[in-house]
Amino acid sequence: MRWYGLVGLLLIAPASAEFSDSDAAALAAASPAVAQSLKTIETTITALPDTMRAPTQDGLLVSDTCIAYRRNETAETRRAVVDELVRQGLVTDAAAATRSLYGYPVKTDGTCVHTSAPFLATPGSEEDSHHSWPGGLADHIAFNLHAAHDMVARWRAVTGNPNAYDRGTLDAAVLWHDWAKRLVLHWSDKGVVSYESTIGGTSSHHVIGLAEAMARGLPADEVLVQVCAHQAPSNDHDAKVTGWVRAAAIIARIDPVRQGYLKSVDGGYALTIRPECRIHNLSDGSWVYAVPAAQHAKAIVTRLAPQAGHKDDRRFLEQALSYYGAERFDLLSDAEALKLLQDLPKK
Repeated sequence: MRWYGLVGLLLIAPASAEFSDSDAAALAAASPAVAQSLKTIETTITALPDTMRAPTQDGLLVSDTCIAYRRNETAETRRAVVDELVRQGLVTDAAAATRSLYGYPVKTDGTCVHTSAPFLATPGSEEDSHHSWPGGLADHIAFNLHAAHDMVARWRAVTGNPNAYDRGTLDAAVLWHDWAKRLVLHWSDKGVVSYESTIGGTSSHHVIGLAEAMARGLPADEVLVQVCAHQAPSNDHDAKVTGWVRAAAIIARIDPVRQGYLKSVDGGYALTIRPECRIHNLSDGSWVYAVPAAQHAKAIVTRLAPQAGHKDDRRFLEQALSYYGAERFDLLSDAEALKLLQDLPKK
């Protein structure tokens, strides 16, 4: 079921005392900013090459998509995955990794484990970080897509090569990088509930997203651009980056060498560094501005809510941020911000 099939039901659903994933999805569905972000994402997915279009469309736009890396899992396979991550030094806290990989809310039909909340509900990050509002993940991905496209255009102009860089591979990498936030970030009346842990020295969503791309059979080139989001490798033997690929392959229960993600070299591992890798790394850097902007915006909305005639509560805070975005508040005076908050119920 696609996210937009839920919009009508979400908008007429009665508000609950708790702030839930369903509440978050309803607020995001009412936001013109989130709608524009979703349009950017849908348009980008439609233009992807055949090998990447269908799995990406299913992974992002189907509200209860099957989690591919968890197909046919058992208690034994889950334990074996975590044990192997620990054995290879990619995880130090087995309990936290287990919660991050398998402990988040899901729906199951006996064959496959499905996501429990629509993409529309997902924030872009944990509480007090970037795009941390309903629909924030869509806003974050759309911004990163625009940033990547702008950089491709600039470097094509600089190099004089109008066909430089594989846009399809780059776009798929941007779309898939934060996919696992659908799994590890959820909502409660206290804010974002996070199931994140650390795998291979980075946030688990990064590695889980790689595992899902592998499990869905995305091309090796896409995975090797996707892996660069959190760090562009310094060389083709970069231990940290090859470690993320190894960890993802363990989670997906595949052989990373046989599947073409890594090369076995001199008792270690190497990868192929594509030029799109470094563009992807740069395009994921909006958090440098987005994190302080989000923190500033939350402080403004919380302080001005009573003057705007609203309770200082979770629902109003998330409605305001989802509707307007944090960066807009970051540029406004108190008087201008108050006017936006007063106008919000009318919209």
